[in-house]
Amino acid sequence: MKSIISHMNAVRIETTVDEHGEVHLTKLPFPVGEPVEVIVIRKPVRQQGNGFPLRGVPIEYDRPTDPVAEEDWDALRTRRTAPLTQNVRLKRKGGTK
Repeated sequence: MKSIISHMNAVRIETTVDEHGEVHLTKLPFPVGEPVEVIVIRKPVRQQGNGFPLRGVPIEYDRPTDPVAEEDWDALRTRRTAPLTQNVRLKRKGGTK
């Protein structure tokens, strides 16, 4: 049984259901008689496998040294459409800020 105590007076406990369909909680960090709420959530089954399915897959570039047309660059396209107000300074009475 693994437990985690958070800053919100909550305890997270990971355990399994026993053969009688019961879950037993022990060594709780609350005083005797303290009212508590218990919510039981099924823990999702973690898939066995690689979290990075493309790791180690060979990469092949078609004509990597060919020039790229300017209209094909997304970064340039988004930079041009950005608002021009990013570099504008507002003038206030008594100077600039």
